[in-house]
Amino acid sequence: MLPPNAAISTQANLGLGTATYTATSVALGDYTNIPNALSNGPFTPATATWNVSWSGPQKRGKARDPGGRFVLDFAQTGASMSWSATTPTTNLRSTGVTSVNFAEIGHEGNGVFVAGRA
Repeated sequence: MLPPNAAISTQANLGLGTATYTATSVALGDYTNIPNALSNGPFTPATATWNVSWSGPQKRGKARDPGGRFVLDFAQTGASMSWSATTPTTNLRSTGVTSVNFAEIGHEGNGVFVAGRA
């Protein structure tokens, strides 16, 4: 369950090769380091906000295994992300938008959800 002031949204349009994943004020714990996090050690309450966008389709593809009950339609795109995180004593944020040239979005179906998509 999200805190009352938190919000998460997603939108995707495989035909256009675009998608967004946005979150604001998501509660999480700052465990300081990986060993402490893996052992569920002490943490400082924190919040995070991020925006990830996929766009600019470069290649499209399909994978089909109707007998194995699996289908996938995908678009290879670029992606960009910006983020921020806050604890009671620290504010961190990305220093601009981080971009990559390879990312993918897709629509996958398996099991009973394959019917009519093979």
